Amino acid sequence: VVLTQQVVELEEVLNYKMLMREGKEGWEEDCKHLQAMWSNRLRGVQSNVEVWQSLLAVHSLVIAPESNVQGWLKLASLCRKTGKYRMCYKAITKLLRGMPDEQALLDPSTDPKITVAWVKYLWATDQRKRAMEALHVITRDQRGSRCACVGGEGLMVCVAVCGKGSYMYRAALGGDPQGLRERQRRTSAL
Repeated sequence: VVLTQQVVELEEVLNYKMLMREGKEGWEEDCKHLQAMWSNRLRGVQSNVEVWQSLLAVHSLVIAPESNVQGWLKLASLCRKTGKYRMCYKAITKLLRGMPDEQALLDPSTDPKITVAWVKYLWATDQRKRAMEALHVITRDQRGSRCACVGGEGLMVCVAVCGKGSYMYRAALGGDPQGLRERQRRTSAL
């Protein structure tokens, strides 16, 4: 099924590239259409690193990774959860046009979801001190006038503050997320 999907998407890429090269009108609309169609298809794809990697490679022939943040973050998450940290790192840095600079990741103009993915990567690779420092920077930078913003920036504050508490709690429990979930389940049942 995945191979068939790849072949179909490669054919769509070729058609799009031919329209673009010939300068026919509507090729920009086709790009948006492809992006929406591919996003819908990705929703039904199995959670397998190799499958996601190959499909996103085809997609990146037309759509830049920074225009498909959700897809690349899903790949990074799958990589992190399966212990493929080098691939996780590459997926996250692709979203920043290859700049692995930590300052770029912590810059307030960076998509908050990318920043949170970076912190999760640091945590998963036992760089917990750097992860905690990054969370402190995020929450410190988001205080004040921007803190009251609604939308992406406001969401970042919520995620960072909740994440900070969650990560600190996990660290106090010896990094036992399963134990944390079990304690939360027992607490909420009371």
